[in-house]
Amino acid sequence: MAQATSSSRGCFPFLSFRKVVYTMSHPSRLRPGQRIGGRYEVVAGIGKGGMSRVYLAADLKLPGKQWAVKETASRPELLQGLQDEAELLISLSHPRLPRIVDFFVS
Repeated sequence: MAQATSSSRGCFPFLSFRKVVYTMSHPSRLRPGQRIGGRYEVVAGIGKGGMSRVYLAADLKLPGKQWAVKETASRPELLQGLQDEAELLISLSHPRLPRIVDFFVS
């Protein structure tokens, strides 16, 4: 799983949350109450696309912080590309790009 986090308001301007990218080697659906990465608890689904879903998650280590978690179905050979994309986003700073603050692969 690859995970990255960023500050973003997106289609929820009333929320201040960060983004976590969560990539699996097989399709999966996160559920409310499910914990991921030992740090995040899924609150609710907030969007989906062809290859990914986005969830609102609470940060268990920083009470009151919320994150957008992006779950992406991926084949193992694509994980390096997803990791490269997260690392690129980490190095960039622009108001229209998410600010990545956490990332992991498992």
